[in-house]
Amino acid sequence: MSQSLWLTACVCACSAYANTHAEAFGVPVPKGPVVGVLTQDYSGTAGSTYIAASYIKYLESAGARVVPIHYGDDLDSITDKMGKLSGFLFPGGGADVRAFDGVYMKAVFHIWDTAKKFNDAGDYFPIWGTCLGFETIAVVAAHDASVLSGGFDSEDLPLALNLTAAAASSKLLGSAPAQIVSIIGTEAVTMNNHREGVAPSMMATNKALSDFYTVLSTNTDRGGKPFVSTIEGKKYPVWGSQWHPEKNTFEWTDKEAIPHTYNAVIVAQYTANFFVQEARKSPHVYPYADLTKDIIYNYNPVFTYPNGSGFEQCYIWK
Repeated sequence: MSQSLWLTACVCACSAYANTHAEAFGVPVPKGPVVGVLTQDYSGTAGSTYIAASYIKYLESAGARVVPIHYGDDLDSITDKMGKLSGFLFPGGGADVRAFDGVYMKAVFHIWDTAKKFNDAGDYFPIWGTCLGFETIAVVAAHDASVLSGGFDSEDLPLALNLTAAAASSKLLGSAPAQIVSIIGTEAVTMNNHREGVAPSMMATNKALSDFYTVLSTNTDRGGKPFVSTIEGKKYPVWGSQWHPEKNTFEWTDKEAIPHTYNAVIVAQYTANFFVQEARKSPHVYPYADLTKDIIYNYNPVFTYPNGSGFEQCYIWK
């Protein structure tokens, strides 16, 4: 073997050993929070799935890394990844959350049940649901799709939250800076884009929902129809916003009146920081060798808005 080839072989071998045994060399291995985000069917291309890039940026802005979880994957594979993830986000978008026998909802229930088992065993694992994700975590907590109501006139509708008395003692808002609470309760900085939702009366009278969640805020649509807008788990570390915090910072379509003021952005950043900080409490570690294969960095977002998508950028898988 030539000297140059021998040196190359030695460098490669040492590099591989150092990556595997970095801590033995005193080199820190990145162990920060890694959050899973679920894919959905992409309406722009048949047979494709996607995640809007704004959700990835939202989590990354608070110091998390992201692994996409494909809803059609084998459930054992999803379980394996959840054992390494620090938390999970169900994003907004479009999916049939009433089809309990569909592949999408089977994956949702599996993720939900696995997360509950983790937490029941003292293995902290937080969940956040936004818009469709909010509706999803309401449906799975009740195990009843009829908790959703339709006919809300609340698309392209920024609002101030009507905070409940429980908000002041909640984990999400109880220790929030006074400026954040004031902004979120008085300025139209929460972006709504939904036709379905959960009525406050349903949240109050459905025992499964009322036992599981505390209502932190409500709102009304353009016609005065009320809906629940923010929830927090009573026993489990679960949060949901019917509104879209990620849009304030990362969606710039000219078709929606998304608030991009300084106050709107710091509210959005507060929610991202809060959830990722909860994810830091998870004891799960995503081994670096596995993470390099699974992380979202392996994929490139596509500028989708010119093609009619409601999002500026998407990660798309065929």
